[in-house]
Amino acid sequence: MIHLALIFKASAGYLRKSWTVISGILALAVIAGLAMALHGQRRLAPSAPSLTNSQPAPPAQPPIEQPYYVLVWIESKPPGARIVLLSNGFVLGRTPETVEFRQSKEPVPIRIELQGYVSVTRDVSAVTDSTLTVVLKPR
Repeated sequence: MIHLALIFKASAGYLRKSWTVISGILALAVIAGLAMALHGQRRLAPSAPSLTNSQPAPPAQPPIEQPYYVLVWIESKPPGARIVLLSNGFVLGRTPETVEFRQSKEPVPIRIELQGYVSVTRDVSAVTDSTLTVVLKPR
C-alpha cells in the first residue's frame, strides 16, 4: 500500500513546479503584450507623413492680390485749397498734399476749391504716381 503522505508530498511538489511554470508563462505573456502595445503606439505616433495613408493635397489657392495704391502730389497756387473727392464729397486734404488713390485705369474726379477763387475740377490719373498743379483764378 502506498502511504498517503507520500502521495500528498509528491503532488505538492508537482503542483509547486506547475505553478512556477504557469507563472513564468504568464509573466512572459504580459511582457510580450506590453512590448506589442508599446511597439503599436510607436507605429501609430505621427512622425512623418505616410504616402500610402495621406489625403490628397487641397488645391492651391490663388494668392490674394493686395490693392496697389498710387501717390498723387497735388499743389495749387495759391496753396491751402481743399481737395474734394467728387464721388462722395470727402475732403482728402489741403494743398500741397500727397494723396493716395487705389490704382485704377479709370481717372478719379476731384475738385480743388479755395474761398475767393473759382473751383477747378480735374480727373486725376490713378494708373501711376503723378503730380497735379492747379492755378486758381480769383473771383
